[in-house]
Amino acid sequence: MSNQDQNQNDVENIKIILLGNGGVGKTAIINQYTIQDYKFEPNIVTTYSPNFVEKHLVLEGQKIIVTVWDTAGQERFNSVSKLFIKNAKIVILIYDITVQKSFDDLEYWHDFLKNDLGQEVILGIGGNKVDLISEDDTDEEVSEELLEKRAKDWGAEYAILSAKKDKKGIIDFFNKLIRKYMIKNKLGNKSIRKTMQIKKDNFKEEKGPKKGCC
Repeated sequence: MSNQDQNQNDVENIKIILLGNGGVGKTAIINQYTIQDYKFEPNIVTTYSPNFVEKHLVLEGQKIIVTVWDTAGQERFNSVSKLFIKNAKIVILIYDITVQKSFDDLEYWHDFLKNDLGQEVILGIGGNKVDLISEDDTDEEVSEELLEKRAKDWGAEYAILSAKKDKKGIIDFFNKLIRKYMIKNKLGNKSIRKTMQIKKDNFKEEKGPKKGCC
């Protein structure tokens, strides 16, 4: 086996899908996670078809290419979105904490994953737009307690997010889910760092989240 083939085998590809209603902030969350110097844009163009962004990183000595898929939230595009859920390793359900319906509608995707697709994935639930509560005095329609209960019922990790202000929180949440996938699949070994030849490429070592992250 050549050195090039060996290096290719050292890379783990992880497909992540974000699902949720239109307007909950999926695209902004993806941009915060994948774009280093991303500046929040309040009027992002609506996503009308699935598209993806790649991010290269290193976690626990493991080189990873994360492919993050953005899907349209409108009902008429759901049939298209389903095609892109297949082979996903991680699914993140996103809702707007100021819109109860966006939280209730997550049941559609959870039921689809569990009953129709029959696919086992690492599941995350993210409540976005927490910044609206403090900035605009908007009512919080979905409490963190309700989110915590649903996450427990569904066996999911969860987090309260702000695509506008909390880039670190988004990165920590994504990496927490990736680490959970790695543990499940016995990937990553800190000793690899000593033997792998990591050149100055697109891969960047990601630090772990601080203690207390939900």
